[in-house]
Amino acid sequence: MPVAHHEQELKLCLPAADMERVLRRLSRRKNAGPVRRRRIVRHYYDTPALELYRNRIGLRLERAPGKNAWRQTLKYTASTRRDMLDRWECSSRLPGMMPNLRAVSHSVARKLIKPFINKKLKCLFTVSVERNYFALNFKSGVVEVAVDLGEIIITSTGKHFHFSEIEIEIKAGDAIDPAKRAIFKIAPSARISRRSKQDEGMRRLLKSAGVSR
Repeated sequence: MPVAHHEQELKLCLPAADMERVLRRLSRRKNAGPVRRRRIVRHYYDTPALELYRNRIGLRLERAPGKNAWRQTLKYTASTRRDMLDRWECSSRLPGMMPNLRAVSHSVARKLIKPFINKKLKCLFTVSVERNYFALNFKSGVVEVAVDLGEIIITSTGKHFHFSEIEIEIKAGDAIDPAKRAIFKIAPSARISRRSKQDEGMRRLLKSAGVSR
């Protein structure tokens, strides 16, 4: 049976100048795992009328291991938990850089996208991220901390928008609060955001086009 992953995370926005300090001090804690690094490039798609976004559905493509292999990921809201991004996500492997909603096999996701299954899809923007990430272990659970420096590139105009943020994702139990407190102690400039990368990309796209949500 196709599996959907339940993703729960807290997002913090802070100035790029504070990111290195947070990464350095937080990753040196005794309860921190090793820091890993990864470059992420993801392409976000929607219908010309932005029907997926307006129905709180996200669709993106990124390279996958293997020749001409791509991973399609569909995300949709699980709940409106306060301050948190709470979503379900399911992925499909594709042979090329072309989204295919028919490849979505999870039953709940298929019902959500059924009205759009035959709609034309286009790439609206690309998100490129340099990510440093590591685990933090607490008595109440385990979280993964991802320190992201990136940019959003609008497909139609080529405009670039830079961003810096930290994602705290629940991996076991619920240790969001102690991780959040540790970050705020290092960087009081941090602010909670409920915008996903898709949300931020759409905000930039609509703003640059002079369109209101």
